[in-house]
Amino acid sequence: MLNLYLLRHGETDWNKIGRFQGWTDIPLNETGRMQARSIASTLKKLEFLHCVSSDLGRAHETLSLATENRYPLHQDQRFREIFCGAWEGQTKDSLREQNEHIEKYFHDPLNFPPREGETLHQLLERSSAALQELLNTYSAATGNLLIVSHGGTIRALLTHLLGTGLSAWNSFYINNCGLAHIIIEPTGRKRLALLNGS
Repeated sequence: MLNLYLLRHGETDWNKIGRFQGWTDIPLNETGRMQARSIASTLKKLEFLHCVSSDLGRAHETLSLATENRYPLHQDQRFREIFCGAWEGQTKDSLREQNEHIEKYFHDPLNFPPREGETLHQLLERSSAALQELLNTYSAATGNLLIVSHGGTIRALLTHLLGTGLSAWNSFYINNCGLAHIIIEPTGRKRLALLNGS
């Protein structure tokens, strides 16, 4: 049996003020570093077969702090956040002032992606491909896997793992340094055991 742990990165200054980050490489702030150090006490109780993060600094630093550098730390850009295109660096209010379709995005993100950004289908395609490669590598193993990624990406992966379809993407909320735990049984059955753990 495999236990898959998905951890969102710690807080950044852009998280704090509500700016779309996407692929912009914003570092953790001090609160984010404190969150990552705090989750380390939970992760210390586990042994991981493999630890990987997005290649963006906020995710990789979270992985380093949360595991206290006890493991080789891998990066995969396919676990990046959704690319927000022209919206990167913008807040909801600034997008409203520019008459962008921000309300439609929050109501129906499947059909109204960020302007010049990725669709949810593109996000899911790349992130689930990376996930499947990881699961295939450890398909015969018993143990724990850790992925440190981003809120939107983790939500996409949860819809994939739980078979809900992307229409459920908006149904999940992932806190900064919120931990999700999915049990993957030898039969392939997947069960959500924890969401937003700390």
